[in-house]
Amino acid sequence: MARFMGSVRGSRGEATRLGGTNTGLQTICNGWHEGIHVVAQVIGEKDYFTIYTTGGSSHRSPSSLLLTINEDGTITRNDTFMTWKCEDEECGEECDRDYKTLAEAGNPYCPKCNGDMKLK
Repeated sequence: MARFMGSVRGSRGEATRLGGTNTGLQTICNGWHEGIHVVAQVIGEKDYFTIYTTGGSSHRSPSSLLLTINEDGTITRNDTFMTWKCEDEECGEECDRDYKTLAEAGNPYCPKCNGDMKLK
């Protein structure tokens, strides 16, 4: 059974996608100059939704962490996060974790390759 479900509706109709505990689910919705990127993932045993602003399809500005919401409804703003980077140089994946999540779940593992991560 899927842990996450996403749907989109546009000029070509509606489509849905599923995400599991290990894969999570990512969505991006861009206008020309602004947009959002949402990452749904499991940290510890809880669902987390991390929301980034994007520079839209024109890449007018770099992506920026906005906030995280966990399954308890706790909202954490971007000024309480630390950025982590995968120790595997070939992977290079980055993720952001708030202080509370780090206290509950410990150091993060890479969502892409499941390797160890270090503070950036």
